[in-house]
Amino acid sequence: MGQRTLAYVADEDERGVRTVDLASRTEIAFTPLDDAPGQLVVTPDGRLFVALRTSARVAVFEPPGDPATPFEARCAVAAPAEPTGLALTPDGARLLVTSRWGHALTAYETDTLKAAFTVDLPRDPLAVVTSSDGARAFVSHVSGVRLSVVDLRERAARQIDLHQLEGRQDFMSGRQAHWSSGQGYTLARTMSGRIFAPEILANPNPTPGEVTSGYGPGGSPSQIGDIASLDEAGEHLATTPVLDFRDHADCLLPRAAAIDEASGRLLVTCLGVDAVIAYDARAANPHLHPVRRWKVASGPTGIVVDAARHRALVWSQFAHTLGVIPLDDTLNPLATPTSTSTVGLRLLSTNITPHYAAAVESVLPAHGEAMSASLALGRRLFHAAGDVAISGDGRACASCHPDGRDDALTWATPDGPRQTPILAARLADTAPYGWNGASLDLKDHVHRTFRRLFGVGVTPREFDALLGYVRQMNLPFARAASSAEAARGEVVFHSAEAGCATCHLDGATVDGKSHDVQSRIKGDTTAQFDTPSLRFLGQSAPYFHDGRYATLGDLLRGVDGTMGHTAHLDDRDRRALLAYLEAL
Repeated sequence: MGQRTLAYVADEDERGVRTVDLASRTEIAFTPLDDAPGQLVVTPDGRLFVALRTSARVAVFEPPGDPATPFEARCAVAAPAEPTGLALTPDGARLLVTSRWGHALTAYETDTLKAAFTVDLPRDPLAVVTSSDGARAFVSHVSGVRLSVVDLRERAARQIDLHQLEGRQDFMSGRQAHWSSGQGYTLARTMSGRIFAPEILANPNPTPGEVTSGYGPGGSPSQIGDIASLDEAGEHLATTPVLDFRDHADCLLPRAAAIDEASGRLLVTCLGVDAVIAYDARAANPHLHPVRRWKVASGPTGIVVDAARHRALVWSQFAHTLGVIPLDDTLNPLATPTSTSTVGLRLLSTNITPHYAAAVESVLPAHGEAMSASLALGRRLFHAAGDVAISGDGRACASCHPDGRDDALTWATPDGPRQTPILAARLADTAPYGWNGASLDLKDHVHRTFRRLFGVGVTPREFDALLGYVRQMNLPFARAASSAEAARGEVVFHSAEAGCATCHLDGATVDGKSHDVQSRIKGDTTAQFDTPSLRFLGQSAPYFHDGRYATLGDLLRGVDGTMGHTAHLDDRDRRALLAYLEAL
C-alpha cells in the first residue's frame, strides 16, 4: 500500500487482526473479531479472508482507505465445523478452506463467497496448498499418518499414506523402530512444485503386547523431527530417511513453514524450543540438512518470507511478538555437534552448541484482558519440548495431545497398550483418571505421567499452572444443532435395552468406576478399565483402550454384550445411535 510494507497478523488470544508497519515495526491498526481466528489470506485486490473457528464461518473484509484504520467487515459465510486453514487457487478465483473438526475441504468463489463444493476428508485436516496448475489441493493432517490430495475438478479426495516414510533402523537399544508420522500443522511449496510437510515421527508401540517402562519403546527416543517431501507432479514421496538424532531432533512441535526461494531453504517454526530452523530445501532429505537457526520469542506459530527484502517475519503467539529475521547467508553459521549422546538431556538440542542468532522483535500491544500469568506459564509448560522436567526424551504434553486433543496413536505403557485420549473439556467430573482408573485425582495422574515420561518434575508453582491450563482447555468449534436422527439416537442411548447410560450416564459424565468388559489382551496388567467420557467422541478414532476399533461402528459391533447391548438394534436405530455419539 503506497511505499509502506505492512504485515497482517491473526492473533488468536486477542481475537483480532493486527496491521503492523514493518518500517517502524509498530502496530498501526487493529481489526477486532468476534471469534478466535485461524489462518488469514489477503487477495491481490487487498481483501482479507479470515477463518473464524468457533462460530464456523469465513469472513471477508474490505481494505480501509487509510491503512492505519481497521479493515471494514463485508460479510461472512458458514463453513463446516472449525475452519482453520486457508489458501487461494493460483488464479485467485477460489478460496480453499480446511475445517479441522468438520473434516472437510470447502471451495468458495472469491468474488461472491458462494460455496462451490465441499469434500469430506479424514480427521484433523489443517494446512492446505495447491498444485501450480490449480488442479489439486494438498492437505496435511494433525493426526492420522496421511496427506490428502483433493482433485478440485473431480471434487474427490484420496490419501497418501505417510507410513511409506516409516523405516526400521537399529539404534542404541538394539531394537528396530517402527515410526508413525503426526503433527501435520503446516505445508510449504516451492515454485518448482516440491511440497514439504514438517512433522514428527513417533515410535509408540515397538512390539504388540509388549510392556515397557514408560510411554513408548524406552531406551531410545520415542519421537523425532522429520520433514516429508513430495513431488507434486508425480506425487512421489522422498525415499525413507536415515533417522539421525544429532541435528534435527529439537523441532518436535513444528507449527509453521515458509520457503525462501532465493536461498533454496525451508524455514520451520518450532514450539517448545522457540526457534526457527532453516533446512536445505534442495537436499533429498531436508531434515538431515539444517543450515541456520534463530532464537525467537515464545510460541512461534506463523512465518512468512518477504522476498523483496530477503527477510522472514515470525509471529510468536504466546509472547504477542513479531520478529524480523534477516535471511543473510553471512549470519549464524550452524553450530557444530559436540556430542553423540541423544537421550536423557535437559534439552535435546544441547547436543548442538546453541549458537543462535536472535530475531529483531517487537512486542505488540494488548487489546483486551490479558491471559493470567499462571495460564500463560501453563501454556508454555504444556508445549515445553526438550525439557527434562517434563520428559527424558524431548516430548512435551502437546506431543501426544496436540491442542489438548489426541494423536490417534496407541502407546506401549507399563500397563499395556493404551490409546491417547482427548484432554480438552473432558476432565471435569470424570475421575478417576487413567485407563485403569489408578489416580483418584488429576494431580496424581499427572505425576504418574511425568514418571513414565522419565521427567524429573516441575516446581509446585509450575505444576499448579500446568493443571490450571489443562483444566480450562476446550475445543474451538460450534456445536451442531441436534438432528432428528441424533435425537432418536439419544433415546436409544438412554434405553434400558441398550444400557449405554448405565456407565456413561449423559455421555459427558461417567459413573466413576472401573469395569471388566472382557477386553484384556496380552500386556494388560488388569482386566478392569475406567469408564471414559464420550464427549467429542466423533473425531477421536481409533477407539477402546488399545485402539482396536477403527470406527465407532466397529466398536458398537465389537462390544455387544460386554459393554451395553447393540446387536438387537435395527439399522435405523444403529445409525441413530452413531449420530448421537458423533454429536456428543
